[in-house]
Amino acid sequence: MIVSLNSKEDGYKHVGFGLPQLKQNLPATAIENTDDVQISFLNEEGYRCASWSQTGLSISQSCILAVVTTKHRVLLYQSSAKDPLNSDWQLYLDLTDQIKEFAIMHDRPTKINPHHTLYAQWSKKIVPNPLASKPCLLALTNKAGDICIWNVTSTAANYCRTITAHTSFVNLIEWSNWKKGSQPNTHIAFTVSSSTNGTASLCSVQVTTSVDDKMNTIIEDIQTSVVKQWFNEESAVTTLIKLQDDFETKASHLRIALCKGIQILFISLNVNGDSVEVEKEWQSYCLQSSGLGLSGGSWINEFDFRCYTVEGEGLQFRLDSQDQLIFNEREHLRISGQLVQKYRYQWMEEQARTEEDDVIGASDARPFVFGAGDGLNHIYTAIFFTMRPSVDVHYRPESLEEANLIFILQEPRGLLVNSLVENIDTYVNNPNFFFVKPVRGLIREILDYLIEDDNTKPIEKWFQKLTDCMAPGPTLDDRDLGNAIYSEPSTIASRIILNAEMEMKNYRLIAFDSKLKAICTAAREKTVIHFLSYVFHFTLHLPDEQFNQFSSHDQMVLLLLSDYALLIGNSQLRGQCMDVYMKLQEKFKDLNLYQEIAYVSSPDGPFTPVSREKCPVCDELVQAIGGSNLAQCGAGHFWELCSITRRVLYSPEARKCINCGAKSLKPSDEHSLTNTILNHCSRCIYCGGGLLIT
Repeated sequence: MIVSLNSKEDGYKHVGFGLPQLKQNLPATAIENTDDVQISFLNEEGYRCASWSQTGLSISQSCILAVVTTKHRVLLYQSSAKDPLNSDWQLYLDLTDQIKEFAIMHDRPTKINPHHTLYAQWSKKIVPNPLASKPCLLALTNKAGDICIWNVTSTAANYCRTITAHTSFVNLIEWSNWKKGSQPNTHIAFTVSSSTNGTASLCSVQVTTSVDDKMNTIIEDIQTSVVKQWFNEESAVTTLIKLQDDFETKASHLRIALCKGIQILFISLNVNGDSVEVEKEWQSYCLQSSGLGLSGGSWINEFDFRCYTVEGEGLQFRLDSQDQLIFNEREHLRISGQLVQKYRYQWMEEQARTEEDDVIGASDARPFVFGAGDGLNHIYTAIFFTMRPSVDVHYRPESLEEANLIFILQEPRGLLVNSLVENIDTYVNNPNFFFVKPVRGLIREILDYLIEDDNTKPIEKWFQKLTDCMAPGPTLDDRDLGNAIYSEPSTIASRIILNAEMEMKNYRLIAFDSKLKAICTAAREKTVIHFLSYVFHFTLHLPDEQFNQFSSHDQMVLLLLSDYALLIGNSQLRGQCMDVYMKLQEKFKDLNLYQEIAYVSSPDGPFTPVSREKCPVCDELVQAIGGSNLAQCGAGHFWELCSITRRVLYSPEARKCINCGAKSLKPSDEHSLTNTILNHCSRCIYCGGGLLIT
C-alpha cells in the first residue's frame, strides 16, 4: 500500500507464509552421476518465484498467491474467508503431486525430474460476461521445456493443457490480455516464454467459455499452439519479459520487450483475428553501463518502456508506430537522478545506524536492484534493492545486508492533475468499471499523488469532477436490473467517491474535511436513490400475473424499501413509492396501505414508517433506527438490517462487502422477487465491492 507523510498509520504489514512440511527428505545416497545432483534439495527450502493472481479469484474475493519453492513445490495461498482484511494467509492447495501426475513424457533426453516446476505466472481475467465470474489460468513451466496450463478457481485446480514450447528449462513466461476470438464464445491470449538455452517462444491459448444460470463462467475447451520461436542460435539467457497490448480497446498490437544479457530487444506484432504476423525484425539496444542486465521494467503506455538495471540505473525507450526504437536521454537522466538521491540517502541512513566497531572500511557503496514495478497508473515505481559496499570489509567476520523498498514519484506533483481528472470520464463511461477494474488500487495511487499538506486544490478538483459526473438522475429503461444498478455513469462516479472516502481515512486534511464529508454524504444518498429507483422501476414493469404471485416476503420487501425511500425525501422516489403502494393495495387488499398513500399524496412533516417485521426472537415488532442499517424491537433486541432488502438479518449465513462491511441476505434457490433482487445485486450496492459469504 502506498502512503505519504499524511498517513495516520503504517500502510503496510509484515506477513509470513508458512511452508507445509515436506513429506519426505532426500535420502542419503552415493553420487554416481554429477548431473543427477539436485543442490536445491540439499539446502534449506526457500521460494523460487511468487505470482499474484487477479483480484476476485479466491474464496475471500481477493487474490491467490502462487509460490514455487527452491525444492520445486507449487503452493497456492489465499487470505482467510472469515476475515479477508486481517492478512491471515493460509495454504489453499499444494499442486506438487498433481503436477507430477499430469506430466507428459518426451522421447528426447531430459534432466532428472523433468516435471519439476521452475516458474509460475497468472493470466489476466477472462471476461465473457462482466456480471459473471471471471476465471484466470495459471501457467507453470518446468525443466523439460513445457508450459502447463491450469484452471484455478476458489474451490479447485484443474489441469487443462501442456504446451511444449522449448527443449530445456523454461525460466520465464508472461501473458497478454485476452481478446475475443473469431468464433463465438472464444477468447484468445498469447504467452511469451524463454528457456535457459536462449530461445524465446510465442504461444497462443484459446478458450471456449459458457455462463451458467448462477453466473459462473465455465471453461469448456482450451486449444494451444506454438506460434513462433526466436533465438535458436543464441545462448544468452533471457532475464526479463514484458508484454503490452491494446486488446481491451479491440485493437491488434502486441509489443514485446525482453532482456538477454546486456541486450534489450523489442518487437511489435500485429494480431489479425486469431493469427499473428511474426515476420518482423527485433530492435535492440546494448546497455552501456550494465554487466548484469535488467532487473525490472514495465510498459507505461502503448509505445514507452521504462526499465531498471541490476546496477540501479533507470532507462526509458520508445518503440514508435513505425517500429523505430528511440532511447529517451532526458527521462534516463531524470529517473537515474532520482534514484541516485534515494541510494545516497539510504546509504547515509545505514551508516548512521552502524556501531562504531562495525564501520565498513569503504566510504562508498553501490546499489544492487532485485526488482522494480510500477503502480497501476504508472505514477509511482517501487524499487527493491540493497546497498553493497564497494569494498566489503568489516571489523567482524560476517557481512550483513539490508534489503530496502522505496517508491519514486515519476512526475512532479501537480503536473498530472488535469490528466487524472480527465481520466474520470473514461472510468464513469465504462459500464463494466466495477466488474473488471481493480478500483481500490487505482484510487489509492491517485489519492496519494493528489493529496498535499499545504495545497488542497488538486484533490478538490478531482472530487469536483466526480461530483459533476454524479449529478444526472437515474435513466429508467429496459436494461437488465444488474446493469442498471452498477453501470450508470452517475452511480459509478458516486461509488468511486465512496471508495475514495475509505482510502481518505488514512490522511489528515483538516482544510478539506468538512467539504469531503458533504461530498461523501451526497454520494451515498445518490447511490441509494438510484438503487431504489431501479428496483421500483423493475418491479412496476413486471407482468400482472407475476406481480399477483408475490409472496408475503416479497410484499414485505417492497414495503420496507418504499418506507425507506420516503425517509430519504426524494421527489422522484416519492412518485415511484405512490405507484408501488397503489399497486400493492390493488393486488393485495389486506395490506391496508391507505395511511402511506395519503402521506405520499400530501406530505406533511417527516414520514414515520410503520413497523412491519417481527423480531425473530420474541415476535415483537422491529423498527429501523432512522435511515441506518440497524433496528430494534420493542423488547430491546438489536438487529442488523440487510443493506439491499432492509429485512432483519436473522440467517446465520449472510453476505458481507469486503470493502465497507455492508451486509445483505444470501439469495436462496426459491423463485421470488426478493431472490431476483438479491441475485442481481452481485456486488455491494454502496461501494461496488465484492460480497463474501460469512
